[in-house]
Amino acid sequence: MKSTVLSIMLFSLTLIPGVSQAQFHVDPIGGPAGPGMGMMQPRRVGFIHEFSGVVSGLTGEGKQDFVAGAGGYYSGLFRSNPNFAFGIHAGVSGATSVDGFGNIVHGVVAGEARIYIPLGPMMEMWGSLVVGGGSLKEIWTEDDGTETGNTRTGPVFGAGAGISWFISPNISVGGFFRLYRLMWKDDGVVEFEDGTEYSESDYYGLWWTVGGFVALHY
Repeated sequence: MKSTVLSIMLFSLTLIPGVSQAQFHVDPIGGPAGPGMGMMQPRRVGFIHEFSGVVSGLTGEGKQDFVAGAGGYYSGLFRSNPNFAFGIHAGVSGATSVDGFGNIVHGVVAGEARIYIPLGPMMEMWGSLVVGGGSLKEIWTEDDGTETGNTRTGPVFGAGAGISWFISPNISVGGFFRLYRLMWKDDGVVEFEDGTEYSESDYYGLWWTVGGFVALHY
């Protein structure tokens, strides 16, 4: 009887390392995912559909004339390895004049490249560069209801950084900050009521967005 009990105890002890090893999963980026997280392995290679909502505005001398607006963006990326992705980036966002009679709409369609930096099993940072085309449309409503406006177009360059968390193997959420610079032709002059003049590029400056996103990985 004693020999039977001893045999069962020894057999049980030999199972413990195997069970522990089965509960400890290794993440594809090289770091441990932690005990019991085998079903939560993030998909860090493949296609990404990322949808974001933002608050937006301008940084130039004209920022005092406008309040922040809102908008939406989309990035469709192919993540060729856990640290790099490339694809397309597009979206629009706006700002409203302080007096409520004017609006600015900023749009972009561009290529995007990203570098990912892992911060843990389920979290990572990323840096982004975008190059493409863009527009800046300004619309003003007169007292009689008529609208006047101007649209500027040209190459656009942008950079941003974000942080994301995987809440499932195929879904991540996070936040980011981006800056865009639209390079249009025929840079005009904007005159303030006190007679101060600024070039249009100095008046509008960079276009900024701060937002959150949800991304699908497959």
